[in-house]
Amino acid sequence: MPTSPRKAIQHILVTGANKGIGNAIVRRLLLEHPQYSVLLGARDLTRGTEAVNQIISDHPDCKDRLAFLIDPSSDESVTTARAEVQSTYGSESPLWCIVNNAGAYSTAPTPEGLRELLNINV
Repeated sequence: MPTSPRKAIQHILVTGANKGIGNAIVRRLLLEHPQYSVLLGARDLTRGTEAVNQIISDHPDCKDRLAFLIDPSSDESVTTARAEVQSTYGSESPLWCIVNNAGAYSTAPTPEGLRELLNINV
């Protein structure tokens, strides 16, 4: 009887995932869909790392399917993350899905702040 080829794990990037809805999406994906590896995106390195550590503490069996990755407000971070994803997971469609959950606002944006707002929200 022929065996079917093992399906490769699918990688999903969730931005704005260190708290709130993004964090809930990450947890749900990890717990309900073992075929997914989830890349947690957060603008703040400390909060992103803490979020990953808390999820792993709550669900140790997800440890090998969760990583901290990206600050969508930083072009340098996005470029570095892209290279890391391709290096780690291969360049043939390394990401299966992106959940663009990150968001920011400002009541009086400065010219410098407008670029950050666009990078995060668009």
